[in-house]
Formats: sequence, structure tokens, C-alpha cells
Amino acid sequence: MLDTTSILTKSSNVGVSLISRRLSNAQLHDTLVRLGVGRVTGSGFPGERSGAIPSIARWSGTTKQTMAYGYGLSMTTLQLANAYATLANHGVRVQPRFERGTPRVCSRAVPAAVADQVMRMLRTVTAPGGTAAKAQIAGYSVAGKTGTARKACAGGYERRYMFLFAGIAPAEHPRYAVAVVVDDPDTRKGHYGGGSVAAPIFSRVMARVLGLSDVAPDAAPITSGTPAARREGGGGAAGR
Repeated sequence: MLDTTSILTKSSNVGVSLISRRLSNAQLHDTLVRLGVGRVTGSGFPGERSGAIPSIARWSGTTKQTMAYGYGLSMTTLQLANAYATLANHGVRVQPRFERGTPRVCSRAVPAAVADQVMRMLRTVTAPGGTAAKAQIAGYSVAGKTGTARKACAGGYERRYMFLFAGIAPAEHPRYAVAVVVDDPDTRKGHYGGGSVAAPIFSRVMARVLGLSDVAPDAAPITSGTPAARREGGGGAAGR
């Protein structure tokens, strides 16, 4: 029997579907909209897409359950990163920018207590035994979630995949959110799933970002082989 935290830790589609049954259609739909699904972020990036979430009137009897684990809607990688940044920001959504400047607060997406609780849960995903242990970064706490989705095509889904990982570091005192989407990777070598394919990329990218930004480590070293944000002469950094 899995509790809510374990459902995230083990990435149980069945578990999250059962949780979704406790929500009304409107509750799930409105939460996704508040997190930015279905509308452009306002970043100013040319050609930005809004993604899509169907109106409740078009939902079938199983839409809520499948949407709970990521099917039946679409969002950009920037929207995904922005949603995780919202959780890291205690539930307040901030408009992403491509230029330095004062952040523009959009709205409160979820209550602070809920966002903070989800953040604590997401840290278990990157811990040993979670689906994204390969997202770990030596010396830093990491929170995040894996994703594996079949690619949509006319009339259904292909036998090709997208593997995802979105995460936050340091999880204790968040500075950055990064989303990684690997589109149609070669799975013939046995690499399958967001935890095996996308999470290691996140780890390397985030390790370098933390090092370049001189973000102080906030956790004890984890295991050998996890990327470390190491400082080099002149304040630069490289992830190994």
C-alpha cells in the first residue's frame, strides 16, 4: 500500500489516478490553469506556444485520471520549468524572463503550505530508491519528478517516447528550476524512462549552473559518481 509520498517516489500512475478521483473536474482543471498550463508564460520569447488543456465540457469519464499523470494535455518545457519554480517559490507563480530584471509576480497558484509539502515529497524522488536517484548532485539537495510519455499522433499514441525530468536545487533553499525533455531517444541500449535518460542530464546541467552561480552546497555529499558543482580559478565551474 503506497501513501501519497510513495506514489511520487515510485512514480505510480495507478496511485496518482486514485488521488485524482478525490478531486472534482473543476479542481484539477483550475489548478493546472493556475500553474500556467494552456497559456503563454509571457516571457517574450518569439513564437512561444500556449500548450493546451481541453475544456471540462470535453472531458470523458477517464480524462481526469489520465490527465493526472500527464496525458490529454500539452505544455512547453518552459511552462514545465515555470510550474516547478512556482512550487519552489511557495506556490507563487512568477513570469519567466530572458533578461535580468525585477520578476513580475503573476498570481498565487497554490497555497504555500501545499507547495512546501509537495517540495518535501519531491525530494524523496531523487533519494536512493526513488525513480530519479540519477538526478542527485553531490553536496546539494534536489527535488524533482520524472516523466515518461508516448508521443501523440493522429488517433492515439505512437510507440515512440519522450522522457522528462523537472527539478529544483538546492531544494532546501531553492535557487533554480530546470526541466529536461528528451524527444524520441534511442532505447535499444536499455536506457528507458525519465529517471535513466533525462535525470542525468538535469544533474550535469544543474551542477554547472550552481557552480557558475557560486551557490553554496547545502547537503552532505551523497554517493560517488554524482556530479559535483566544483569551483575553479576565476569563479568558473564545471560539472564532472
